[in-house]
Amino acid sequence: MDGAAAVGTTTKYAREDHVHPSDTSKAALTQVVRYDTAQALTAAQQVQARANVYAAPMDALAYNGMQINGSMEVCQFAGPVTVPTGSIGAHIVDGWKVEKTGTSVLSAYQTTTLFAGLPNCIQFSATTPQPTIGSDYVRFTTRIEGYRVARLGWGTASAQPVTVGFWVRMSLPGTYQALIHNVDASALSAWMPFTVAASMVWQWVTITFLPVTSGTWPVDNTTGLQLVIEVASFSTPNTIGATGQYAAITGVVVLPGIEAPSAARSALIMRPYDQELVTCLRYFEKDSLLLQSPAPATMSWPYTFKAVKRATPTITPSGITYVNASGLAVNSPTPNSTSFQLTASAGAGYAVFSFTADARL
Repeated sequence: MDGAAAVGTTTKYAREDHVHPSDTSKAALTQVVRYDTAQALTAAQQVQARANVYAAPMDALAYNGMQINGSMEVCQFAGPVTVPTGSIGAHIVDGWKVEKTGTSVLSAYQTTTLFAGLPNCIQFSATTPQPTIGSDYVRFTTRIEGYRVARLGWGTASAQPVTVGFWVRMSLPGTYQALIHNVDASALSAWMPFTVAASMVWQWVTITFLPVTSGTWPVDNTTGLQLVIEVASFSTPNTIGATGQYAAITGVVVLPGIEAPSAARSALIMRPYDQELVTCLRYFEKDSLLLQSPAPATMSWPYTFKAVKRATPTITPSGITYVNASGLAVNSPTPNSTSFQLTASAGAGYAVFSFTADARL
């Protein structure tokens, strides 16, 4: 049978050409992928062989993704926001920030992509440009918890490579770069370039980072690694050089190993929104409450978080409205729960308020 072995035969290689299985000449056997013996394939040939012999659909491996909210769908923040200068950056959607240095003023926000499978993205645009960027930069960043990346073994002799895939759209084509580093940037991968071929067109990018065997890469509930996608710097096109220039990303996957889904299948590896929301709630949660006391008294109300937090969160009440009451306080927060205390000065005293529980990395 041309091109493949017939069912029930014992042919030990798959063919892409029309070489007959009985032809065992050296020329014929250099054009097959064998399974009965090792083959010396170049890196490019290995990549092509994997593409030709599509062993497993990447959507079946969706939970291998170490990223948080790569589809940019979960957004518990009001936007757009003005990005502050410095590494603190601004959270745009859950798990993702824009960071910058320099004099530019950037507006960052969640917006729509207008293509199927990945309806949301994060984007920034320059409202006050910085025509000469010098040593400054603009970056999309995400921190990934140590528990999620422990399988990589970074910082050890057994470290494994990491493959990152994402969709990107830029106002300026050219070569940009990405990096993985530990929490204090004392250990890091090489900067890896990627090319944006056209202006204002969504493009699928894949990058494989070689394993890093040195440094400290936590495998607990602290930051295991940080992914940086740099979209303006001295070594990239200046996407903040004029008013309205922008960069946008979505569909980010961070996978152990050397393989990534194709552009056509990239959306299939995204976890569904309901599962991604639960994951995001591990780091950040917001809610609104009404606390009411039937008589003048100081009372406490327990509150159980929607998801167990990564660590004990910082609780911040806001927008408090008191009626015959005062002194709203937060008591004894843990990763699982907290309590709120209120003093009523008359019958039916109450307070209405919102709050955030922040355990972000």
